[in-house]
Amino acid sequence: YEQKAPLGFLWAERLAVELLGKGEMALRLFPLLCGLAALAAFVPVARHFLRPWAAALAVGLLALASPAVYHAVEAKQYSTELLASVLAL
Repeated sequence: YEQKAPLGFLWAERLAVELLGKGEMALRLFPLLCGLAALAAFVPVARHFLRPWAAALAVGLLALASPAVYHAVEAKQYSTELLASVLAL
């Protein structure tokens, strides 16, 4: 179906398979780490742009957002894109 992913993401997936084996959990490791890193990187971004109570609310909303959680546990590149967006801010 001509699906495409960024080359860096594919390399990270390949590395995970080489190190951890050909299991589904190995494929989901890198997106999970990127999702967790995006959440951790979002804290200073929210503190910079928002008041303290609003920053806490924004981080909580990101932590509980079903699309962010869903894509962080799927073997797709979307959590890496979230991380890149947060780091760009």
